[in-house]
Amino acid sequence: MRNNILYSLVFFLIAISNLSFTPPNEIMRILLERLEFLTKNFPHEKVYIHTDKPHYTLGDTIWYSLTATDASIHSQKPVSGLVYVQIIGPDSSVIVQKGILLNEQHGSGEIAIDPKWKPGAYLIQAYTNYMRNYHAGYVYTKELMIWDAATDAVKSDFFLSIDSLSGASKLLKIGKVPIPSGVAQFTLFNKEGMPLCERAVFLDGGSTDVVKGDISLSYAYQNTRSKTDVVVRLKDNNSNGLKGNFSVSVFDKNNTNFNAADGDIRTFFY
Repeated sequence: MRNNILYSLVFFLIAISNLSFTPPNEIMRILLERLEFLTKNFPHEKVYIHTDKPHYTLGDTIWYSLTATDASIHSQKPVSGLVYVQIIGPDSSVIVQKGILLNEQHGSGEIAIDPKWKPGAYLIQAYTNYMRNYHAGYVYTKELMIWDAATDAVKSDFFLSIDSLSGASKLLKIGKVPIPSGVAQFTLFNKEGMPLCERAVFLDGGSTDVVKGDISLSYAYQNTRSKTDVVVRLKDNNSNGLKGNFSVSVFDKNNTNFNAADGDIRTFFY
């Protein structure tokens, strides 16, 4: 598989190198054809994990659901039918690994936290064997803090630094209104059609694609450990009904804190 991908990319670059004397419109057409060829014949995959909580204590259980999809339009079934979920400890070693079979695009599982683990910052990762043919950036990775309930807060060791950039720059403004929610990928080509640099920017469509949620529970939830029915209704900005696939976790909100800056399934897939 790696060799096939390498040959395809080499072929793609050779084709680009022959565009020096091609009119701009023809260059764009050829570029789009080549990119469509790579997307169709060498599809990428993405996997997202929804954990029931952002942090845990020793002896707790990590409950999770996962979604796997293609990495281009995020609506097709993935090539793979098996997803590997693993926990990486503070010493960067893999301490747990499980294989989860997919039902169409979804799967679920749990990981028991050994009381003998050391408290600290752990990583949960998800990937398929097929994804290992491509860049490691496609592997889902999320930090999970695991605390010892008898001790104070634990300091995280997992932080990437940002180096400042300097030099000449050119400001170019592009209107966001006609661009839908998601990642807009900007590529700068020279006059010969060679890509010079590339940037990806997440755009929020704002009020144009709002999903409105309405959740109602029966009276039974007021009684301790009683069964209740939860009804979830989703509507778009025009009050039209929507369908969805859900994973739900129930916890004490007084003991679980969420960071508003954490990513979600939308920001990860986009």
